[in-house]
Amino acid sequence: MFTKENLAIIALCSQLGYDSDHETFKPYTTKGFFKLYLKFKNAGLGMDILYKESIQSVAETLSLSSDECLKIELLINRTKKLESDLDRFVDRRVFVVTMNDPQYPIKLLKSMKQDAPPLLYYCGDLEILNSKTTGVVGSRVATLQELHFTKKLASALAEKDIAVVSGGARGIDTQAKESALEAGGKIVTYVSDSMMNYSVYNARHIANGKLIALSSIHPNSKFTGYAAMERNQFIYGSCENAVVVSSSDETGGSFKGASICLKQNLCKLYVKDDGYATVGNKKLIQLGGTPLTSIGELL
Repeated sequence: MFTKENLAIIALCSQLGYDSDHETFKPYTTKGFFKLYLKFKNAGLGMDILYKESIQSVAETLSLSSDECLKIELLINRTKKLESDLDRFVDRRVFVVTMNDPQYPIKLLKSMKQDAPPLLYYCGDLEILNSKTTGVVGSRVATLQELHFTKKLASALAEKDIAVVSGGARGIDTQAKESALEAGGKIVTYVSDSMMNYSVYNARHIANGKLIALSSIHPNSKFTGYAAMERNQFIYGSCENAVVVSSSDETGGSFKGASICLKQNLCKLYVKDDGYATVGNKKLIQLGGTPLTSIGELL
């Protein structure tokens, strides 16, 4: 059961109950929502007031434009349809947590602050995120040496009871997931598309409390480059530290995501730096990544 405050956040930011073919205004982006949230906070108002007073009255108090007032009204007015969508997802064990909820991943909120997603869809045990976590990231197309390194790393983390955080893609992500699970470890996966399909595929691990899948976008969304890049930040923001196993030379998502991690200081970033290190890895070290020549240095 959601509080009115949480329902307001979901109504303003999610795609639930939203018909892109007929709606005039799109839900708020993270940045747009945070600006609005600050206006409520500075006025000493909770967002639940949107269900208690007229939208026009609230808009006048916050000095909102007529366009923004209309946008909020249209988004809030779809609450009943949104609640119906929420019920359908709950039946499939997919839930929503907002930044106003004490269950929201605290590491993500502390590291990303106003850039943290206002809400997350998830399937699994959120408590996994409160354990020690290490991100393991890298290219979708990996060499046998990189996959072997990833297997050893993920297995070692699992033996230390450290949850592995990754993005669910093929290559390094998948190797890290499978190796950690084989060693009895736990997995946190931020997916950039089709979270529902990913959850169904990994239902056994989710039911066993070994894996949680999360996404900031609709569980049935298709892949977009923007969502993938945003997902990369969530991986780093949920960890004490992370390891880049392989990265292309400034062009791929692994390099760009790691660069943002370093720039925003989302977590301590280690970069594989052995005799097989890629050119991208070398450049990430030049940008401030910590060289990792052996797994023992991390543990």
